[in-house]
Amino acid sequence: MFTKEPRGNDAIAVVDSEILFVQAEIFHSLVDSRADFLRQFLVMMGQRYKAALQRLDDTALHPLPARLARLLGEMHQNAVVDGLNPSAVVLNFSQEEGAHMLGVSRQSVNRVMKHWESLGLVATGYRRLTILRPEALAHLSNSASSGTDAQH
Repeated sequence: MFTKEPRGNDAIAVVDSEILFVQAEIFHSLVDSRADFLRQFLVMMGQRYKAALQRLDDTALHPLPARLARLLGEMHQNAVVDGLNPSAVVLNFSQEEGAHMLGVSRQSVNRVMKHWESLGLVATGYRRLTILRPEALAHLSNSASSGTDAQH
């Protein structure tokens, strides 16, 4: 919208979503005429920039299992509780989408998932992931900060 260049990214909703399309002219008019709108927009852009830098740092500094555990923790906010096992958290998740989000191959994500499945942390299904032990994944996510091996 700002650079008038072709779109460089796509988005995939992992939960039911509604999208509001705002024409560029209307958006620019809001930015130009409403300081409160511009401030809120700049706050949002700052948060996105901070998150992008965090992902870059994570990629360079933390092993894949810790990054994947952190991603699943973030997705947990939109989770659906499994009716048969209320402590289990079900995510609409594909390994391919997770790989794209983390900048790795689907096979790398699959290896970590299979390892976690063998430990009883998760159960995988087609475009579905059940987190059986969320506290264990939270520990793996936090282990990146302490320097421990997040895969074992």
